[in-house]
Amino acid sequence: MAPGKSETIVATLPTTTVKPEWLITPGVAIGLTAIEDDTSKLEMLGTPDQSDAAMGKAWMTWYGKKTDSMRDELNIYTTYKDNELKEKVVRQIRVTSAEFKTKNGISTESAFAEIMQAYPRLQTVAKYDNSDTKIETTIYDDVASGIAFEINNPFGKSRCAAIIVHPKGKKVTDEYIYPNPYTIVL
Repeated sequence: MAPGKSETIVATLPTTTVKPEWLITPGVAIGLTAIEDDTSKLEMLGTPDQSDAAMGKAWMTWYGKKTDSMRDELNIYTTYKDNELKEKVVRQIRVTSAEFKTKNGISTESAFAEIMQAYPRLQTVAKYDNSDTKIETTIYDDVASGIAFEINNPFGKSRCAAIIVHPKGKKVTDEYIYPNPYTIVL
C-alpha cells in the first residue's frame, strides 16, 4: 500500500452451507419457490391450509409442524404477471420457520442486531400491533436487496417473527400488506 493511502476493510459475515430447499435468497426465492414463478409450480406444495383470493390476487398459507405455541407458516402472494391478465406469478414469499436461512445464516432465530449487520440498508416501512397479544411488530425492508423482516418488540426483546422475500427495488409494502389488517405503512 502506498504511503498516505488508507485501506478500506469491509467486514463480511461468514457464509454457511444451506440446502437449496431451505435457502433464502433475497429478491429471488425462499427454498424452491421463486419470485415470478408461475403459480402452477405451487402445486408441489399441495393445497393451502388457508387462501384469500379476489380480483386475480391471492394470499395462500401453508402451516408446518407445531413449534412451541406457534405453527410455522409459509405464505405466498400471487397476482397477474402483467396487464394481459393471462399468467399468475409469485410476488412475495413469507416464512416463519427458522429452518430457512440466508447464505450468511440469518433466520427467524437471528437477533435483530445480526440482521442489521447483514442488511445495513434496512429501513422501517410499516408497523402493527397483534390484536390478541398486543405485541408490536415493525417491518424492516432492504428494498434494494428484496428482503424484509417482521420484528416483534424492536426496542425490547427483539425477535424476528418472519422473513419476506420480494422483488428487488420494490418496497415490500408496495405489493401487499399481509401481516395485519391494522398495519400502518410508514
